[in-house]
Amino acid sequence: SSGINAEYGDIDVEVPDEKSVMTYVANYYHKFAKMKSGDVSSKRIVKMVSFLQECEDSREEYNRLVSSLLEWIEQTIEILGNREFPDMVTGVKSLLTDFTKYRTEEKPPKYTDKGNLEVLFYNLNAKLRSRTLR
Repeated sequence: SSGINAEYGDIDVEVPDEKSVMTYVANYYHKFAKMKSGDVSSKRIVKMVSFLQECEDSREEYNRLVSSLLEWIEQTIEILGNREFPDMVTGVKSLLTDFTKYRTEEKPPKYTDKGNLEVLFYNLNAKLRSRTLR
């Protein structure tokens, strides 16, 4: 017998020689080194999966916000395009009041949304470029 059970890494003699003990210790060292390597690999995989999930969440958020903004733009174009301009001054004043309300109350938040979309788009592209996953 060689003094070591290669399959299990156990010494199978009552008084092992120095070479068998060294082989036994080396076997454990390699076994634990492989386990640590597996831990590092699994941590890398978890990190990559988390990164991909974060990117997917950002993409979904971006697509949701873009769709919402485009829907508002289409509705606003239709509303503004279907206006009829009256001949009377009071009717024109009413249209001017509506347009002022649109310009000061309705449009600014959408302009902010557009800026937020640009930032989200830039950040997502930067993340993907950092990992070369475009």
